[in-house]
Amino acid sequence: MSRLPIRLRLTLTFALVMAVVLVATGGFVYVRVGDALLTSVDQTLRSQATEAATRAHDEHGLVDPDASGGTTLAQSLDIAADHPADAVGVVVDTYHVWWDPDLETSIARAGREGRISSYQICDWTLPLAANTLNSRGFPGDGYIDFPTITRWVVEAGYTGDIEVEIFNEDIWALPAEKTVEIMSARYAELVLPYL
Repeated sequence: MSRLPIRLRLTLTFALVMAVVLVATGGFVYVRVGDALLTSVDQTLRSQATEAATRAHDEHGLVDPDASGGTTLAQSLDIAADHPADAVGVVVDTYHVWWDPDLETSIARAGREGRISSYQICDWTLPLAANTLNSRGFPGDGYIDFPTITRWVVEAGYTGDIEVEIFNEDIWALPAEKTVEIMSARYAELVLPYL
């Protein structure tokens, strides 16, 4: 190293000293605040995970009870009861609950418990498609009483968005403008007056 110019020797020495200082400082900071930092990050991630993933929007299973939390809204509410209402809610999805003879009582209960996460509308149409979940039609095309169910949901205190969830290959094939035109007219007739 004695053959190197003084400027280069000083630069290398300075770089080596700075590396030692940075490693020592990093080690000191990690020892002093590492646990607190990891705990804080862990709590933040848990909070975000609870908010994003635990919010179980539980749909109901007339069509496929294996893919839902229960067959009736009441059964889903029973499952949700073990968890905070702000973490586990239910979706009043007309396609899955319209047939339930205790639907009015269950919607009222969901409202009292603060568990209605969403209200989804589409109609139950026949004949059923090969994939029964693709048998959803525009409100008014099938058998669901939207004015009554909408009124129950509103009376239960739900004020959130009303989602249209139509799985139907024939409707998907329509031009978007036609779909919006039909859905707007049906919403104005079957839902809006009952809000």
